[in-house]
Amino acid sequence: MGKGSSSAPAAPDPVATANAQAAANKEAAIAATQLGMVNQVTPYGNLQYTQRGTAPDGTPQYTATTTLSPEQQSMLDIENQIGAQLLGTGQNLLGRVGESTATPFSMGAFGAAPQVDDAARQKVEDALYGRATSRLDPRWDQDQTRLETKLANQGFSLDSEGYGQAMDDFSRQRTDAYDQARLGAESQAISEQNRLFGLESTARQNAIQEALLERGQPLQEIQALLGTSPAISSPQFVSTPTQGIAPADISGNTYASYQGQLNNYNQQRATSNALMGSIFGLGGQLGSAAILAPALASDENIKTDKRGVDEDSILKKVKSLPVETWRYKGDGQRRIGPYAQDFSDRFGGTDEGIDPISAFGVSFAAIKALADKVDRLEKL
Repeated sequence: MGKGSSSAPAAPDPVATANAQAAANKEAAIAATQLGMVNQVTPYGNLQYTQRGTAPDGTPQYTATTTLSPEQQSMLDIENQIGAQLLGTGQNLLGRVGESTATPFSMGAFGAAPQVDDAARQKVEDALYGRATSRLDPRWDQDQTRLETKLANQGFSLDSEGYGQAMDDFSRQRTDAYDQARLGAESQAISEQNRLFGLESTARQNAIQEALLERGQPLQEIQALLGTSPAISSPQFVSTPTQGIAPADISGNTYASYQGQLNNYNQQRATSNALMGSIFGLGGQLGSAAILAPALASDENIKTDKRGVDEDSILKKVKSLPVETWRYKGDGQRRIGPYAQDFSDRFGGTDEGIDPISAFGVSFAAIKALADKVDRLEKL
């Protein structure tokens, strides 16, 4: 808005402002990207950025190229050659893989899984018990003969109570011994059965593992070939220190400038309206006094001794002129205006009254001075 403008500032074009902000954002992004593209040199290789062209919108496009050192490049070439040869060998091994996997793997080839054989266990138990009783029978027969002889020598008859009690105790001991032999035979039979079951299970599991190893050996050989390669040291590039670049706040500055101009315009209009209100108020008061008087002769031809006036000086005097409300003595109507003594002190005249022609002229001079102030304010 120009200094002399009396109209409100035009609002910014939102499309133009947005386009300008987008351009600033794009320039900042390109600058930040270019700062980060730093060529690097290491003992194992180099990294270099080159511009390969521009996009349709003008954005530059770059290519990052990594170059190995001569030693590392030679190792890489050898690795590629070895890899090609290993892949060829692996292709030959695929035939073996096909042969080993052509027949579906079946657990039936290893026979039925071991089962618990109660009949076989019982045979073992009976054999062990028979072996134990073959040793127990002669011993207990001899012990019974000795007991009977002892009882007879002690005078116990076969039908005596003492004889019967002694023979009952002997029978219980003999029964306990044979029961213990039976339990021992059963325990040994179970242990033997578990041992045989474990041997059969282990033998079958070993056979299965061997078959699976033979079946998967070609695959393992291929995997070993694929995993064989020399150690290549890849270049380790450092993180390039970058500094973020904030785009210019074009939108914010544009709308802030517009708001400042609009505020300045509103302040000028408010000041102008206040001054004009004062002017019209003063003019109305002084003009009312003139209207009450008879028509005044103002023809220039009947006037003489004409002199210019200092309008700013008159305005200052008007500003200092006391104005109060009052009533004429004997009159109940309240009026407003200056006193003749104050008016004559500043503009001449008598202390008895205010000349309407002089009052009218003073009001015009003050109005012109105020109008000039308004013009100067609007040009700021």
